[in-house]
Amino acid sequence: MLGKHHDQLLAKADDLHQRGLFLFCQDRFREAQAAFEEEVKLIELVYGTDHIQLREALNELGYTLEAAKRFVEAEPVRRRLLAHMENNFGSDSNCAAHELDRLVENLIEQGKLCEALGLARRSSGIRVRVSSPDAMELVQTYLNLGRILMLRGDRRKGGKRRSDYEEAESHFRNCLMLVGERDLSRSAICLFENFSELLQRLGMNQEARRLSVRAAACRREAERRWRDAAKW
Repeated sequence: MLGKHHDQLLAKADDLHQRGLFLFCQDRFREAQAAFEEEVKLIELVYGTDHIQLREALNELGYTLEAAKRFVEAEPVRRRLLAHMENNFGSDSNCAAHELDRLVENLIEQGKLCEALGLARRSSGIRVRVSSPDAMELVQTYLNLGRILMLRGDRRKGGKRRSDYEEAESHFRNCLMLVGERDLSRSAICLFENFSELLQRLGMNQEARRLSVRAAACRREAERRWRDAAKW
């Protein structure tokens, strides 16, 4: 059992977590980062460096760094989270695939497309083995694959470019089938925007315009709901 001192450390860690979330919502990312880093240290003192209790604190730290566009600094946090999930749940688990998707998003932002593609295909393989074909967790996996292949296609010429664009299209369409008409999630909006860009590259301008309009409408509605929620 944990002693009284440990209970006090965990109570302080919880206070730091709530403070970090508050600061994050105010876009005070440096201060939020400091709070989450201190929370991680306190949890490590109590449980060690590979305990499941670390997941939430590390995840918020990663999101904070990425929100501040500090993707290079966030990358080792994402890699630690991946190793953490693999150690606790197995390398072929949905938990591992979830962290793979988060790491892939980070690598895309850094332009590390080759490694990102390999990890995204690994995540896709896990999802296919352990998830149902219509599982919503496939959305981010397909979205990542589509984004990587579209961006890699931009760097290539001729048939290779076309091949990448067409494979990206297939992943985006798979993703689109999973996303509901009223889905206002970050992933859904990102899908509509990226797929619209790809369709323009492929000369499918009418469908591209429809998706662009859908993306704009979803973003406006999502922002309205976020503002309403913030009032409470």
